[in-house]
Amino acid sequence: MTIAGRIERLPWTSFHTRLLVLLSLGEFFELYDLFVGGFVVAPISAFYKVSTAVAIYYNIAVFFLGAFLGAIIFTYVGDALGRRTSLILNMVIAGIGLLLTPFSSSIQVLGALRFITGLGVGPEALIVLDVLITEFFPSKIRGRALAIAYTASWTAPIVVAILAYLLIPHVYVIPGWK
Repeated sequence: MTIAGRIERLPWTSFHTRLLVLLSLGEFFELYDLFVGGFVVAPISAFYKVSTAVAIYYNIAVFFLGAFLGAIIFTYVGDALGRRTSLILNMVIAGIGLLLTPFSSSIQVLGALRFITGLGVGPEALIVLDVLITEFFPSKIRGRALAIAYTASWTAPIVVAILAYLLIPHVYVIPGWK
């Protein structure tokens, strides 16, 4: 009797439901952060008094560079320390970047924080969602689990668009784009 054989015989349980909800939420926020960059380029450009090209570079390009490097680095971290540890480190790194970004004093600081955020966000889809569903769900429900997770998480661009429409034009305590 192998572990893989045991996993294949498992029925759908509350463990699978909880894991799927958590993984879907993680992927939702990853996609949210991937898409939000495009909506805030114009306000960032105006706020820091830089060209649109500079705002794209420091907000989007640097983020994707961090995501690219994070995906490479955390592949090894996940193998060495485990997927759970990798997921926690990803969330901590992304959380630090996301929490500090609204307080960026310059476009360069914004870029550094977007890079840090990318380091944490980039590995999530490859390392966390797909791998954990593959490891914990029997093959007979794996496709359904992936479909549910990706369908739920791909509502993020819609949510980003709605929130951008409602928040960006206004200043609450801080400018809406932040």
